[in-house]
Amino acid sequence: DNRIRPPQAKRIAKGQGPMGHLVFSPDGEWMLADTYIEEGYQSLALVKAATGEVRVIGKFRNDGPFGETRCDLHPRWSADGSKITVDAKHDGKRAIYYLECDEKVKF
Repeated sequence: DNRIRPPQAKRIAKGQGPMGHLVFSPDGEWMLADTYIEEGYQSLALVKAATGEVRVIGKFRNDGPFGETRCDLHPRWSADGSKITVDAKHDGKRAIYYLECDEKVKF
């Protein structure tokens, strides 16, 4: 049978609440994700791709999803996987934040 079959989806994590903007690390072992705003903060999470284990590695102030300064984290990895940038309004204004991602952050 030479028919092309669509890829099969596999759930890797459940019960973690809504996450979005997932992006794989350059080595494919990790994913970064952001969460919806909860109690004035949005979380940045690291997800182990093989197991779905989740670790929150940062929380950023976010006073709401509407208005001129609406901002999701949209996490991104550096090419070598050692740094992360996020969009945030943690200080009340939209800005790009730069974070080191050393081995202590990873599981």
